[in-house]
Amino acid sequence: MVAAVAKGVGTVSALIVEDDDRFARALTRVLSQHDIVVSRVESAGDAIPALDGDPDVVLLDWSLADGTAAPVLAALAGRRERTAAAVITGLVSGELWMDLSPQCDVILPKPLDILRIPDLVCRLAASRHAFVTVVRSFAQDVGLSQREEEILALACAGMCDKDILARCGCAAGTVATYWQRIFGKTGQRSQRDVIAAVLRRTAAHLAPGPPPARKVCAPGRMA
Repeated sequence: MVAAVAKGVGTVSALIVEDDDRFARALTRVLSQHDIVVSRVESAGDAIPALDGDPDVVLLDWSLADGTAAPVLAALAGRRERTAAAVITGLVSGELWMDLSPQCDVILPKPLDILRIPDLVCRLAASRHAFVTVVRSFAQDVGLSQREEEILALACAGMCDKDILARCGCAAGTVATYWQRIFGKTGQRSQRDVIAAVLRRTAAHLAPGPPPARKVCAPGRMA
């Protein structure tokens, strides 16, 4: 069963996938104190359908009662453009971490300082919101169709053409045709160049603005 709170417009939402009840309750309490809408499930089997709620961030324990979190990460692969993933693990394995790194946004080793998690969740959510906004703006600027925008967003989220083909249900070769149209409209020659252009704009969108101008007073006067 999913414990959830209704999500309002402009809020940040997090899905906790954790079978340690004490830890999950503490994490839920800390996130809720920062006005983050929290849902929680205890198993990978329950987590996959819970993704339909489109959480901004998934906090995912690698070791669960019904196995590892691998099936959840696989399900998230098609949602990376809108949902961030943070894997929590107490396993210290270089091989495991190398396998996990491409599949998630961050790996959080245990023991965890949960007081730092709300800031992390908000930062990950902000990056996803900015990404969606930037891709849409970029697509409008160069005149991409809705399908071309979808393919670009999935590619920027890390999906290969084969996965995009399966996700969109396109006929074989159709994705390549869409890419040629995207190249023509953007003036770029490769997928890497188009994606780099979008990511540069996303980084600029997330960059903090310049510090406020410092008021300079005449000698002997106070600001």
